[in-house]
Amino acid sequence: MESTAFSRSCISTPHHLASAAGAEVLRSGGNALDAAVAANLALGVVAPYRCGFGGDVVAMVWDGAELHGYLGVGAAGSRSDLDEASRATGSDRMPFDGPLTVTVPAAIAGWFDLLDRLGTRSFAELSTRSLELAAEGFRVSAHGTNIVADGVFRFADRPGLQEIYGGVRPGRVLRQPGLARTIETLAADGPDAFYSGPIGAAVVDHLDAVGGLVTSADLATHRGRWVDVIRGRFAGVEVAAMPPPTQGAAGLLALAIADQLPLGVHGTGQRHHALIEAIKRALADRDGLAADAEAAAAHVERVLDPEWVAHRAAEIDPRRATPAQTTAPAGGGTACVLAADERGGLACVVQSNLAGFGSGESIPEWGLNLHNRGSAFTLDPASPRALGPGREPLHTLVPSIVFRDGAPAMALAASGGDGQIQTQLSVLAATELDGIDPAQALADPRWLVNPGGGSIAYESGLDPTVVSELEARGHDLAEGNYGEIRFGCGHAVRVGADGPDGAYDPRSEGLVAGW
Repeated sequence: MESTAFSRSCISTPHHLASAAGAEVLRSGGNALDAAVAANLALGVVAPYRCGFGGDVVAMVWDGAELHGYLGVGAAGSRSDLDEASRATGSDRMPFDGPLTVTVPAAIAGWFDLLDRLGTRSFAELSTRSLELAAEGFRVSAHGTNIVADGVFRFADRPGLQEIYGGVRPGRVLRQPGLARTIETLAADGPDAFYSGPIGAAVVDHLDAVGGLVTSADLATHRGRWVDVIRGRFAGVEVAAMPPPTQGAAGLLALAIADQLPLGVHGTGQRHHALIEAIKRALADRDGLAADAEAAAAHVERVLDPEWVAHRAAEIDPRRATPAQTTAPAGGGTACVLAADERGGLACVVQSNLAGFGSGESIPEWGLNLHNRGSAFTLDPASPRALGPGREPLHTLVPSIVFRDGAPAMALAASGGDGQIQTQLSVLAATELDGIDPAQALADPRWLVNPGGGSIAYESGLDPTVVSELEARGHDLAEGNYGEIRFGCGHAVRVGADGPDGAYDPRSEGLVAGW
């Protein structure tokens, strides 16, 4: 399996209709960021089980001369209270879905912020294809239907979600008039229509009725943030990642630890063992990444310190597995959009509802599904991830751009919650150490370390010899089906003198498109 090459520009997304929307923008002269936003809007229509207009967005953009990082991350509502949440749940743990998990949706503000600074087209221009798909509909594939059916079954008691998706069947046209209304309103009135207008008012009315924590004032005061990226090294290249509250630092830590280990060659038990052990330690050190900005910055500096990296690497026995150092697992329902334009621009935009349809709280008159980012909080007051007004939850989103000799060489991102940094590590080890094509590296069977401990899941198709070698080293393994949503899906776009090439994950409905 090889990546798809183009002479001028390309885009990779997890749904072919979104890739087509982005490619239309590139062909008409739009830049990589324009194309990525157009594709992201389309994904909210055709893959609402991955992302949407009620989620968050994190982006990294190379404009041809400078690297920009953007955090479109919403905070917990001003009604957040540990004691109240504990009483409401009857537990010392946050629920995984429901109204308590809804934080301020930040994606809409993010799209407008990104376009204002780095785009060449307006939201109205870029939303034409997504509006058409929402209003006129599209035929849902068997793959998409299966995922929707899981959500409809899981949220059988949520009438809003049932109203939008209850009739989805393979090959049937899905029309979303409420979402079309949202897109039209945003195109005409801008983000204020959501954060201080009729769309946001409907969101708050719904949350008020079901016990949510977000208020109208929380929406009105939301602001996205332009941030400095953080950087690490692996196999002779520099990798740029996003700072907290994303798990970008944990991804860089895994790469730094692996860079000090005897990794062997691609596809061997030695390679898989070393990467698994590096991931265990990176996930264990991830907990402090969701603290307030000052504490989080100090935590990043501490875990990426060369002495700490060396200490972590020295803990790893090349012959024996060690137990996972338990932390809370995070699920994932995420969409990655990667685009390269003919002017040297590169965009990596990752947008998410966290888990599938997110909280299960839907606003059918506007076609919105509200994310469940707040499920990443804890109800432990001593934790840096404790729920509190205005606090940001841990984000597993990890857009990354690889630099070789100071120039951008590849954008890489994946879905899959905790597995995002695991896919990143495996793919970069294959491409940078062994020269494996990104498409093949993405297609290879994966494993998934659960930070909560327990068995390591692996996809069917992993070499039985490798499985035996890992078990002989003491790894507790459990086989899963290839392509299960928990293993995520990744995308890559490389740039070079002959033009860009891109790869998508066969686990998705994706496509690489360009010209």
